[in-house]
Amino acid sequence: MGKLIFSYFKVLVMIFSTSCKREDSFRIVLLQDTQSYSEPFPEIFYAQTEWIAENSDSIAFVRHQGDITNNNVPAEWEVAVNTVELLEGKVPRVLCMGNHDIGTNGKADVRNTELFNSRFSYEKHSRDADSGGAFEEGKVANVWYTFKAGGNQWLVVSLEFGPRNKVLEWSSGVIEEHPTR
Repeated sequence: MGKLIFSYFKVLVMIFSTSCKREDSFRIVLLQDTQSYSEPFPEIFYAQTEWIAENSDSIAFVRHQGDITNNNVPAEWEVAVNTVELLEGKVPRVLCMGNHDIGTNGKADVRNTELFNSRFSYEKHSRDADSGGAFEEGKVANVWYTFKAGGNQWLVVSLEFGPRNKVLEWSSGVIEEHPTR
């Protein structure tokens, strides 16, 4: 089973450097398309987040890039919650919803963020030291974070799939308010 897990292990680790000095280097982990795991192979999703948790001392931020689930159903969201909880208090992170996370049967036929917002609560998000804010009170579909790495202050804005115009306007305001990040 171990070979299976790591043959499907799609974690991208980006190393950014602000200068040639080694001490300025840092890592950002990008998780992509975990919908491939949340349904048929949850053990792969667990292996990814276990690795991140075990290496959290060398990781500045974790960014999920969307499509957390395959069909936006409770069972797949429970897998996501249980895997992401492994990172709790260890590394700053943000989850971004993809088209598979908002509709029915893996389609973006409706804008239904209820399962996402109920599993990843605004209350917990707002307690994170790196949390900046959210577009809508009580929802984490559109949020922003800050973190420090490589001697710089960073801003991360995470938006819903196919963001509405008012969400784009809000995110533009967040970016304009942080011109040095």
